[in-house]
Amino acid sequence: VEAFLAFETAYGVRGNQILFFDDSGVNVLAAQALGWSAHQIDPNGDPVAQMLGVYHRLGYAAESK
Repeated sequence: VEAFLAFETAYGVRGNQILFFDDSGVNVLAAQALGWSAHQIDPNGDPVAQMLGVYHRLGYAAESK
């Protein structure tokens, strides 16, 4: 949690402004406790596809290649 708070301070952002991905459930829960939009990624899957899936579910548009 201390590292996440340090990040907020260093970059002048608040938890509700942060979209966070990690493969550690502990880190995701800690980030969520601070109000971050935190999502666990399966490192054995396709991380980019998983992140884009969350991005789309949240209503953000992503560029197509």
